[in-house]
Formats: sequence, structure tokens, C-alpha cells
Amino acid sequence: MHRVAVLVLVAGALSALGTAQITRPVDRYRLGEFTSRSIRAPYDLTVVDEEATRQQRAAAAAAAPPIGTLDSQSATRLEAHFAQAWAPLVPLLPPEAPAPVPPRAGNGSRAANERARRLAAENRRRIDDGFPDVEQRLGAEVPAAVRVAIEDRDDLDRLIEGFGALVADAYRTPLVADAQVFDRLRAGNLSAVASARVVLVDRATGLETTTDAASGLREVGTARTALRSRAGDLVTEVPEAVVGWLTTMAAAWLGPNVTFDEAATLERRRAAADAVLPVSLAFRRNELILGEGQPVTRQTLLVLDVLRQQRMDRDTWRRLAGRAGVILSLLLVAFWMPTRGDRARLDIDTRHFPYLVTSLAGTAVAFRAWVEVVGSLAARYPGLPEPALLVGFPAAASVMHARMILPLQAATLYLGVQSLCLGLLWQLDLLYVVYLLVSGGIAGLLVWPCNRRQCVVRAGLLTGLVMVPLAACLTLLTDARGAILVWTTAGAVMGCGLSGIVVLAVGPLFEWMFGHLTRIRLVELMNYQHPLLRRITEVTPGTFQHSVTVGLLADAAAHAIGADALLARVGALYHDAGKTEHPDCFTENQQGPNPHDHMPPGESARVIIGHVEAGERLVREFGLGERVADFVREHHGTSTVRSFLVKAQQAGDPVDPGDFRYPGPRPRSRETAILMIADQVEATSRSMDDPSEDNLRAMVQATIDRNQGERQFDDCPLSLRELATIGDTLAQVLASVHHRRVKYPASVIGSR
Repeated sequence: MHRVAVLVLVAGALSALGTAQITRPVDRYRLGEFTSRSIRAPYDLTVVDEEATRQQRAAAAAAAPPIGTLDSQSATRLEAHFAQAWAPLVPLLPPEAPAPVPPRAGNGSRAANERARRLAAENRRRIDDGFPDVEQRLGAEVPAAVRVAIEDRDDLDRLIEGFGALVADAYRTPLVADAQVFDRLRAGNLSAVASARVVLVDRATGLETTTDAASGLREVGTARTALRSRAGDLVTEVPEAVVGWLTTMAAAWLGPNVTFDEAATLERRRAAADAVLPVSLAFRRNELILGEGQPVTRQTLLVLDVLRQQRMDRDTWRRLAGRAGVILSLLLVAFWMPTRGDRARLDIDTRHFPYLVTSLAGTAVAFRAWVEVVGSLAARYPGLPEPALLVGFPAAASVMHARMILPLQAATLYLGVQSLCLGLLWQLDLLYVVYLLVSGGIAGLLVWPCNRRQCVVRAGLLTGLVMVPLAACLTLLTDARGAILVWTTAGAVMGCGLSGIVVLAVGPLFEWMFGHLTRIRLVELMNYQHPLLRRITEVTPGTFQHSVTVGLLADAAAHAIGADALLARVGALYHDAGKTEHPDCFTENQQGPNPHDHMPPGESARVIIGHVEAGERLVREFGLGERVADFVREHHGTSTVRSFLVKAQQAGDPVDPGDFRYPGPRPRSRETAILMIADQVEATSRSMDDPSEDNLRAMVQATIDRNQGERQFDDCPLSLRELATIGDTLAQVLASVHHRRVKYPASVIGSR
């Protein structure tokens, strides 16, 4: 479970790296200060500017015109009221004026004239008797000139029509008592300057009309003055004295037909204010908020304050937990679940696990730092697109190095996990994940056969060239501008090329930390000028020759079953390095008496067994790595030094078989198991009198059977079919090694 705990910690750390609230501290500035660096949005951010919203809503409320209630029937109602006031007089007036009676001569004519005068006087008295009631209804005295002018109904109709013309003209423009009421409104907490327009709502129909507050409305006093000046033009069929009285009456009866509706105005302004959406400051992730060296504004302070408040709010914890859960799932699938099943297939053992976790974490940290650099460069140089800078990150470097160390399946799994994790750290960008998967896969394939360092750089550059079309296609999905396309493809070439350089620079550090060996390092270890290999050559030439032959055998057997032949060959060269401590104690180096003839069997066994510990110490001292040390530790497994054990038993002394047993461990990889078999059969073949192919094949099979019987292969993933293939291959190679040449005549020996 310790591995699960490590994965949980790594997932939490990677999730924290992808959470901007943790990795980006919020700057503190005061209004008017200048920024010391560019301020960018750490994530998609929307900030509501309350002050700007309040100002815009206040402006919208002020822009809403005041509302007045319009009585469009005022003139009609006044005319009807004026006409109704004359109703008592209507029955008293003749339909038309009586024809004048011409004066006649004679007594009869005088009598007729007298009767006409009496009738007219009587009619006049009746009419005059009706005026008090009319005056009461009018609320004003009717002058004598007006009374005299009204002799019949036609005269009255002309009088009423004249009054109607006057009030109709006065109300042609809506009247208000005081125009100042529309200039400034104060009600409750709402105070705003009125606009130049006024909305009039007809009381009768409910229809709204908008008019200009200055020219579309008149005060009553202004209307009365205008009425007196226009009365002569409006009323023409009545005497002048009557016109004056009508003008006075109309002016007296005029009143405002527009009243300010305060409640409706306030409601209309509240609705206008509510219709204004909140003023929002929206920023995309990594979008520039304020550039370096620019003055800090009120809005900038608002955004920084919101970022500070949201630094570790509920949403932040939610995103942190979600990202950590996804990353943990990926890590568990990659680094834990395979170990419960086919661990040998993926080869994620106890050494590879810390290496992969460290590589993933280191890549994520470097990527996060790169993102910060990208943000700064994009802010300083707006012409540089962020996608181009992003693909310039050498993400393929860790995949290339992993492929140089791990089997294909394990490296492919690591590629998938790394690509998804980096995508989670960068805006959950699926396109970037696709780019990482393809570029890492191509780089891993190209770097695998590399045996020289310049080959790694060439693989990175070639990967960049291959990635140009894909980078262009991914760019077209988001931005079709030609400049962006060129920059992005150039960034892809740079990032992949830089990956090869990073592998050469950082790879040796990881190899030293975790004891891994790349093909390049293995080729370097095969150089006979290596200090430890020169020491073996000079101190133990026989052991060196033995190691070279064992390496040849191990190489062929590893090739036959698909194991790492280069690793097996290098391990064979150094597996007996410990024999340099006591070279004369080993048969292949002896040129004189055998020191074991004068040593007790137990001491001889200790010397022989000691070459394993001494070899492991030398391998570490010369920095060859743990993989080579495995060959030293495991090439004898837990077998016994049988010759000295038998010698001790024959001497009759008490014998503990454990004193004659190698410390192990037993072979844990196919390569070290192959070395164990090759080491034994090569040594045995040297002592055979008849090393024919059949005898060699029988000897090899017996050696494999003996090791199987001792359970030496229980800890390594070798199948019975692979053991059979190894046996056939070793027998064939040994037969070639021990093949005897044709004997030459003595006369040609030494000749050319």
C-alpha cells in the first residue's frame, strides 16, 4: 500500500500545480501604483464591477423620461361646460332674429309699430331674466354688450363656437401648471436629472406619446397670454366686445391638462435601471489583465481583490479535488494495477516505479514553470502566440528517456499518463493531449535504436519535422491565421529538437539516481578503454577472455528469446570483476601452483564466493549502475561451490552447506538468468575432452535442468519454451567456438 500512498501524494502535488490559486500568488497594489510585472488571469474569471454597474443603472434611470398624465378631452369638456351654462337661455331665444317692422304711416301703422316694440321689449325682458341663472353657472358676470349681442339662438351658437375655438387653440399644445416639475425629480432615494423628453399617457385611451419637454409643453400662463394675442384671429363673427369677454372667460377657465405622475416615473426608472445587466470584467485563462509598468486602476484592484477572495474558496477546493481524482485514477492504472497482474510484461518493478513517478513529477513542475514563462513572453511580445510557445516545451524528453530504459509497453503507458496529466494542467486541452501523444510516440520510436548521443538529437529534430503537419492541422482547428500557423509549426520543431538536447543533459542524472542503463551507456561500457574493464583485462586476462565468450553466448541467447541482448553482453563483461581481488584463486588466471591445494575447503569457498561481493563493490565504485550490479549479484544465484563442498565432506569435518552457498539473490530477470546458464556452460565446456555439438547440447541441457532443480529460475520470467530456445542457441554457439581448424603442415606454420 505504500505505492498507493505515494501515488496519492503525487496526484495531490500535480493537482496543486494545475490550480492557479495555489501556484500564482495574488499581487497587492494600491490605486495609481505601477505594476512590477504583468498580471494575467490564472483561470477563466468573471468579476462584477458593482460601482460601474451602479453608475450605469443610475444613468439609465436618469435617461428614462418623466411620465405625465394627459387629459386630451380638456378643451371639449370646457366647451361643453360653457355651452351647458347657457342652457337656461336657449328656450328664451327665438330661433332667429325677428324681421324689423318698417315704420308705417297712419293710425293703424302706429298701432302696429307699437305692438312690435312692446313684443320686442317683452322678449328682451324674458331674455334678460334668464341671464342671472347663466351668470351663476358661468361663475362670472355677463356684460351688457354681450347681452345685447345675443338676440337669438344663432348668436348664442356663434358665441359658444367662439369660446370653443379659443380653448381648442389654447389646448393645442398640452398645458402644465409649472414646467419646472419636469426639470428635476426627487423622490425617496432616487434622484436624477430628467431627460429632454417627456412621455405623455392619455388618460382616456392609455396611449403613450413622447414629446419634447421644452417645445411640446406650455405653462398655463403662457397659454393665456398667447390666447389674448390670437383671439381676434380665432373669433371673427362676433362683436369685438364679445371677443374680449370670451377671451377673458377662456383664459380664466384654462387649466393644466398634463400632470406629473411621480409613481409611474419612479417605476419606469426602476425598470430602466433593472434592465441594465451587471457590468462584468471577463478574462480567459492566461489573458492579460494589466501589463508590466502600467498604472493600477480601480478595476484592476477589483479583479485582484476577487482573486484574493477566491484563492481557496469552495470552487477552488472542488477543482483541486476533481483534478487530483482524475490524476490519481491515471496513476493507479499505470503504476499500481499492472503490478497486481502482468508485472513482468510491463516491467514496472520497484526500481522503475520511483523513476517513473519522479520523471512525471519533474516534467509536470518544469511544464508549470514553462507555462509561467509563456505567459510572461506573451504579455511582453503580443505577436508571439501562446500555442506556439506551449508546443515549444520539450515534453517528449521524458518519454524519449523512458523509452531508452523501459520496454515498449511500459513506455507507452507512461506516455499516455504524462500526456493526460499535462493536459489537465493546461486548461483541460484535448488538442494539446493529442499533440503530446503523437509527438511522444514518434520520438520514442525514433530514439529506441540510438546507440550514440548524436542520434538522440537527430531523433528529436526528425520528430519535430514529422510533427509539422499535425501541428498545422491542430492550429487550423483553433486559428486559421497564417502567422499563427507558422509560429506554431516552428514551435513544434523547436520543442522536439530541444527534447533531444534535454535527454542528453538530464538523462545521466536520472541514470545515476536510479541505476538505469540506456543503450548509449551500454555501448560506452563495452569500450575496452573503460577503467574497470582495463583493470579486468590487465589483472585477470583469463577471466576477461572467459567474460568475452560468456558475453557472446548471452548475446546470442538473449536475441533468440527477444531479451535485451546488449544489456546481457555488457553484464557478462563485468560479472566477474570481483575476481581481480584474488586473481590467482581462479583457474582461468592460474599459471603456477593452485593456491587452493594448500587452503582448507571452507576458506577456499569463502574466497570464491567473495568475488561476488567484491565485484558488486567495484561496479558501484566505478558507477556502472544497479543493472550491471544485478549481473554480479545474481549470476551464481544461491547455488553452492560444489567442488569445495564435496572436498570438505570427503575430509570428514562437520560441514554447514550454507557456508558453501552464494548469497544470491536468484536471477530476477531474463538477462541475468541467461548469464547464469552461459557462465556455467562456458566454464564446463573448457574442461570437456570431446566438445562435439551433441556432447555440448547434452551438457547445456544438464546445466539448465540442474538449475531448475535448484529452483534458480523461480524469480525470473522465463518460460519453459524460452529455456529450450536458450539451450539450443548456447549449444550452437559453443559448437562454433570449439570448432577445430584443419591442421596445417609444419612448413606453412608462421608463413604468410
